[in-house]
Amino acid sequence: MTKDEDRQERLNQVYRYLYAYRGIDSQIAFAKALRVQRSALSAAMNGNKAYLTNNLFTKICVAFPGVFNLDYLLTGKGSLLVEETAHNDAFFRSMEAIDPSSFINAIISAKDETIAAIREQLETKEQTISLLRQQIDILRQQLAEGSRQTISMVAEEITKQETKK
Repeated sequence: MTKDEDRQERLNQVYRYLYAYRGIDSQIAFAKALRVQRSALSAAMNGNKAYLTNNLFTKICVAFPGVFNLDYLLTGKGSLLVEETAHNDAFFRSMEAIDPSSFINAIISAKDETIAAIREQLETKEQTISLLRQQIDILRQQLAEGSRQTISMVAEEITKQETKK
């Protein structure tokens, strides 16, 4: 198994654990918990090394504090889960293995990625709103035209009936 395949397998182990024990019942729910796009998570789970980043594994530990062993997720050494009895010690030991500035940079990067994703979603929603406004204007024009035609038809009918009298 390659390094990337190992990382992919560890990510899928996390998902299977969350699915079985933590109520994460879909990739969508998993992506929401991590605050990443579902497509990015799916790409990582399918082995795309561009998405199998240390940042992603850090987000897992941040989203589920005290559950997953960051050292294991990053290197494959140790076990998947932080043991309940040594919960705090194991968590802090795994954190010591990481350069604090790298951890902070990973968190900042995660926030930057989240902000970028939200901006992208906002832009998409603004485009949708613009299209809907255009459709509303068209429907208003059609309604106004239809009302004018209806008024003309009613006026003609009234004129015909008055002429018959």
